[in-house]
Parts: sequence; C-alpha cells; structure tokens
Amino acid sequence: MTGCATGPVALDMPALDESSSISVVDLRPDNEREIKNKIFSLAITSKAYGLYRLGNQVTEPNLIRLFQHKLHESRPDLAPNAKVKVHHLVVYSNLKSELRRSVTMGAALGPVGAVVASSTQKYGVEGRAELVDREKFNNTEKEYERALYGAEENPDKSSVMFVYLDAEIDGEREFIRTMTPLRFSKDDKRIPYVVAVETATSYFLDQL
Repeated sequence: MTGCATGPVALDMPALDESSSISVVDLRPDNEREIKNKIFSLAITSKAYGLYRLGNQVTEPNLIRLFQHKLHESRPDLAPNAKVKVHHLVVYSNLKSELRRSVTMGAALGPVGAVVASSTQKYGVEGRAELVDREKFNNTEKEYERALYGAEENPDKSSVMFVYLDAEIDGEREFIRTMTPLRFSKDDKRIPYVVAVETATSYFLDQL
C-alpha cells in the first residue's frame, strides 16, 4: 500500500451497498483524484525521500467510497438527501526514517543488515488528530511537506500515515488532519490504511 502493490486491495465490507444511499460530491483537486501513488523523491539525500501521496485507488472500494461507507457506519441516521461535499481527502505516508535505516544498514552489512533494519520498525506511535488551518494548507510551498511530522508528534520516527479531510455535511464544514501508524504488530489484523480513514472520519464527525 506504499508503492509496491500491483493493484487495489479488495476489502471485505459487509453491507457496502447500504452506504451508497448517502450522496457525496467530490470537489477535490486533480492531484487528490490520481489513481497512482506519488513518490516525491527517490534520492536518499532529499528532504522528500520516503514520502508518498497514496493514490485514490489503493483499495477497492476507493478512497471516496471508503469514506462514504465509514460515514454511513458512524452516522446511520444521515438521510439519503444529506448534502455531503468533500473538498480535500488525501492520504500521505512517511517512511523516511525506516527506509533510510534499511539503506544504511544494507550498505554496511549487506542484505542481512537490510532485513534486520526492516524488522526493527516501532509500533508505539500514538494516533493524533488536529484541526487544519485551511489557508496554511493551501499555501504549502511543496506538497511533500504535508507528509512531515514534528519531533513531539512522533519521537520514535515510526512510519505513519496522514489523512487530510476537508468536508461538509449540510453546510457545516471542518478541515482535519490525523496521524496513525503505517504498520501494526503481527497480532493486530487491522489494515492500517482502513484504520487511517476510519480515524479521520470519526474525528471529523466529532467536530460537527
């Protein structure tokens, strides 16, 4: 789900048809509608290295449809005639530290070193959520900066996903950002991408 998958991951989602009753108008900019993942840089020395914008078709159903379904699950009281508009909905991943660690250890110790590095991924990052300054978001000079985190947000530099969601329901609009782990422990069978969208949807609804 971070660039290696050959096609969308099919999700088993019971009662998916029921959520289609909610009308969602997709007003996102073109870059957020792109199917393919965006790799911001392959150069390990670049500030954009290890940062991605995940495509709109990482899963089946796609991102907008997944949001629509999670909205229905969280708010089954929403009438079919509710007016839902999505101005931004985009998922970024940040694997910068993990990938640099793998490359460094791989260069020093060979393939075994790279395997060791990849197995030391930390899962302790806590989910975070906050409101977004719309003007600051729109004036971001370089898109990859939206996938960066502060030291206090992720002190262990774990790989994470960010979801930006700017939407409105019946004219009530909020813009939020969430950060969730990109990987879970082997015992946790949840899909990180789905958890990221669920978390963003729940926090968005909490603001209304």
